[in-house]
Amino acid sequence: MTNIALEAKRLSMFWTGLIFIAYTLFCLSHSEIILGDPDLWWHIVTGQGILQTWHVPFVDTYSYTFAGQPWIAKEWLSQVFLALAFNVAGWNGVIVLASVAAATALGLLHQELCKNLNPTLALVIAAIAATALIQFTIARPHIFTFALLVYFTSHLMRAADENRVPNFWLLAIVTFWTNLHGSFTLSFAVAGFAFLYLLEKHGLRNTYTIGKWVLFGLLCPVAAFINPYGLEPFLVNRTLISGIQAMSVIVEWQPFNAQESLFFECLLLVSLCLIWAAAARYAFSKILFMLFTLHMMLTHIRFIYVYFLLIPIIVAREVALHNPKFSALAYLTQSRDKVEIFLIHYGRQLVAAFAVLAALVVLIPAIKAPIAPPPDRNIVGAFAYIKSHNLTGPVFNAYNFGGPLIMQGVKTYIDGRADQIFQGDFFNQFIATASPGGEKAMDKILDENKVTWTIFPPKAYQNTYLATLPNWKKTFSDNDAVIFERVN
Repeated sequence: MTNIALEAKRLSMFWTGLIFIAYTLFCLSHSEIILGDPDLWWHIVTGQGILQTWHVPFVDTYSYTFAGQPWIAKEWLSQVFLALAFNVAGWNGVIVLASVAAATALGLLHQELCKNLNPTLALVIAAIAATALIQFTIARPHIFTFALLVYFTSHLMRAADENRVPNFWLLAIVTFWTNLHGSFTLSFAVAGFAFLYLLEKHGLRNTYTIGKWVLFGLLCPVAAFINPYGLEPFLVNRTLISGIQAMSVIVEWQPFNAQESLFFECLLLVSLCLIWAAAARYAFSKILFMLFTLHMMLTHIRFIYVYFLLIPIIVAREVALHNPKFSALAYLTQSRDKVEIFLIHYGRQLVAAFAVLAALVVLIPAIKAPIAPPPDRNIVGAFAYIKSHNLTGPVFNAYNFGGPLIMQGVKTYIDGRADQIFQGDFFNQFIATASPGGEKAMDKILDENKVTWTIFPPKAYQNTYLATLPNWKKTFSDNDAVIFERVN
């Protein structure tokens, strides 16, 4: 590596390190976002169960409504990671793990962009991606796939660009991904689009390379079969694709709505503006790839991260080719100012110093005041009441309280595992109780399940109806939860 190339590499590494530290610190200071998902609780409990028994579950043991019914922990490896973090350092450990996972993806993205673009432009693009990721940096299994998505896509697209055989070690990522999260089938789509790009750019002349790509594509599903459940994760994904009742009420499964998501609309428009302003000519296969990620985002807002992590990788090379002044090659020929010269010589020391300072900023407050989930999820007061009054018997609970109840050892009526259980009429009846007109559905649930107590947020309609029933009494209430108990 020449001195000029080494200098550019050191500068890009400095900015990558700064991105990693800055985003990690930002996440650590926003625990209400990172720890705000109620499913986190049951993910941790599942991971703890796996660590204790060294077996993955095959049936439901957390609810009383579907106890013993088939259920798989398809994200078992992520759940083990979350459980280990929680066991070692409580909620502080969980939030650090999630923050580092997301920051790693952004660091990898910046490094990939620097292969084609100058570090400054790469930094701006990574900053836009970071802004989009903020609301999706949540301590849940999907966060461990961000870096895999960036790494897998980058290597396949580069191999297609250079007419090379894909690295078959990437199949290990597919296996790892499958055991982390159900989005592993996205790797099949990425491989497919990369193969189309290879054919479009280089044609059919190199039959050896094409044959290896075909073999790689065929082995991707085979690699995904290496998991404790075999075909089952594929079947769960098929169920999700066909649609489940929970999609109608769970925010992350809702389609993109510009009126409700003005922030993301602005980011989307900025990204499209940058793509058009680059005046680059893209391969048709890459245009299809971009439309695919846009479709995922518009269909379900949970996939916004896919769009903002992959679009930069897809367009970076063309932007550099059609706008040489923004290219990494042009950057190598530019003279360095005093700031850059300083960073070239002392950038690594600065990043190390920033890392130490960041660790102190995190550790000192954590020792004084450990991080905790937001009160409307943690419902500490309600749990203290449940324990002190030894509430037993079947509960009728809010959907978002399911995970926290599982961590307290309470068998739930419903919780966040609606991708496999709590479907059909069961879910429809539950949703009916949330608004006027659902009184009969609620009476049926209370009677058939012999419910002895309920727990819902203060503004839930279920509380309003229970207050009218003579055999139910409100026994606990605070800003986060209300408990009613059946009286004889």
